[in-house]
Amino acid sequence: MLSRMGTDVQAMHMSPNTSWSATTDSIRQDLSHMAGLSGAQMKAAMPAYHARMTRLIDLHRQMIAKTKP
Repeated sequence: MLSRMGTDVQAMHMSPNTSWSATTDSIRQDLSHMAGLSGAQMKAAMPAYHARMTRLIDLHRQMIAKTKP
């Protein structure tokens, strides 16, 4: 999903803003960190991860909306 969104941004010929870049970096760090978590740790990490993914989805939607006439 993260890769597809990045491809979409490139296809729209848009430069990612600082919010987009920071959020994608945080999500990549989350994914790397989550690989070694226990079930309880994963459960604790999910709300923050979910919030970042929601933020990224919203940013993606805003970018798409800007490209539509």
